[in-house]
Amino acid sequence: MQLTYLSVDERFFVRFTEETVALYPAGAFSVVSNYPVYALRLREAAGQDATDFLIPGSDGAFYWVDMAHTRLARR
Repeated sequence: MQLTYLSVDERFFVRFTEETVALYPAGAFSVVSNYPVYALRLREAAGQDATDFLIPGSDGAFYWVDMAHTRLARR
């Protein structure tokens, strides 16, 4: 597994789909907010490569979120 931490200058923001918001504790994420990505990890899942983002939730916890469940946010 490869892990990369992003500096403040390299950080980017993502938004969540409604389906993804439902996967996490109530109040952790919203479909109308932009969330900064703090780190990336590459891993193998079910024989395929997967990328996860480390993202702070609105509830104060950090979560690993599959890249496929997010989209880039406009700044």
